[in-house]
Amino acid sequence: MNIRHCLFLAICLSLPLHAQSTKEKRIQSVIDRLGLEPSQYAVLVTDLESGEKIFDSHSRREMCPASTMKLLVSIAALEKLTPGYQFQTSVHLTDEDLCLVGGGDPSLMMADVAAMVNKAKARGVKEIGDIIVDDTLFPQEVVYNKIQFADDLKKGFAAPTSSLALEYNKIVVTVHSDADEVKVYVEPKLDGIDIVNDAKIVKKNFSKAPDVEVFAKDGKLIVRVSGRLKANAKYATVTRSISDPAIYAGLAFAHLFVRADTTAKNTGGVFHGKVRKQKCHGDRIVLNHVSSPLREIIKVMNKDSNNFIAEMLLRMVGEGYSCSEGTETICQWLDSNGLDSNTVNMDNGSGLSRTSTISAHEINQIVRFASTKFVYKDDFVNSLSIGGVDGTIKAHFKKNASLGQHVYGKTGYLDAVSTLAGIAKKNKKPSISFVFFFNGLPVPNSKFGLIRDVQEDVLIAAMDINP
Repeated sequence: MNIRHCLFLAICLSLPLHAQSTKEKRIQSVIDRLGLEPSQYAVLVTDLESGEKIFDSHSRREMCPASTMKLLVSIAALEKLTPGYQFQTSVHLTDEDLCLVGGGDPSLMMADVAAMVNKAKARGVKEIGDIIVDDTLFPQEVVYNKIQFADDLKKGFAAPTSSLALEYNKIVVTVHSDADEVKVYVEPKLDGIDIVNDAKIVKKNFSKAPDVEVFAKDGKLIVRVSGRLKANAKYATVTRSISDPAIYAGLAFAHLFVRADTTAKNTGGVFHGKVRKQKCHGDRIVLNHVSSPLREIIKVMNKDSNNFIAEMLLRMVGEGYSCSEGTETICQWLDSNGLDSNTVNMDNGSGLSRTSTISAHEINQIVRFASTKFVYKDDFVNSLSIGGVDGTIKAHFKKNASLGQHVYGKTGYLDAVSTLAGIAKKNKKPSISFVFFFNGLPVPNSKFGLIRDVQEDVLIAAMDINP
């Protein structure tokens, strides 16, 4: 080997395996503004159609995805149930009692229960004994890790699932004080929701934020408020999960049944008994209430990052309506479509987990497949938030609103975690897919605003858009 060849070989060996392009250097400099260690982030930007990498930093590292995990649930639900699928909640009659039978509807609201009541009355149901609530479709399971989220399980965003549930299985409790007493208000206001107000007025130096808990007892829901508030304290509004979702739905039906509805031209019914749980054996079906199509429900899940819907859909895609079987269905779907389930560690469907992990590479593969090759790709893309327009990225893309309107994304947030994944389509610019994973952020997180700016500037650089 001559000297020239030796010098050439030495130079080649001294070069990095991948020399960054000008665009990659520009993107890396944007990310560097966050002042994070390389172990704290993974960022991947690719061409949407071909998958050609535009920028890749640690994309194979498995990290906490937070709510971007809902993307997997979205695809599995659209595939297995189909976009037009409608959930059913049925009303049956026994000799004297009325039964509500849950069919796993994650979107049942008070207005839906009112419609069911009016239809039942119109079909001759004027007097009932007990209201039996049947939530036996789903096996009993704990959705969220009690150790990780001990303080959060009573909050609305961590509500337990049930095949019969109402208002995303949460209520809104408002607490404030005047000069003499603490006042408590609950929405929805129902007969059978009793308020136990143990909160006291104290001197300012001894005041403490109110503690609110909700639990079921003897076919009722109890809202207990405790704590010490100063006089004339401002309103504090919290959402609280319901430990027994089916009882909540039954109480709503009972409340509306005994009241007249002038718009429906019916009088109040007679309710003699109580709300209780039991498998329904009534063979007379009075009505079947059907939900909105699944495509509309998934829009709410992704745009608002609704944890309850995600957990309900995860159970619906499983063979036995369990979380574990739902997860298995998702992994099988990934493998059958050439994706890799081995990189997916999925504790639940919502991403409310500190131990669930997936790589940015795999999320990007899923987003690309769902946005281009998936038979229901339009329903998938339409479920994502639009930058600067709606959902959880409505406040994003303030620098370049015209770009934001062409960004479709799903966010994820936990303490110390911020994620974003989706696609960007800009007129006369190649469409791209992107994933941003930031883990191990300081708590309380002072970087969220800066992260939004960095994400926007990375996409601007990736698509060669003049800022």
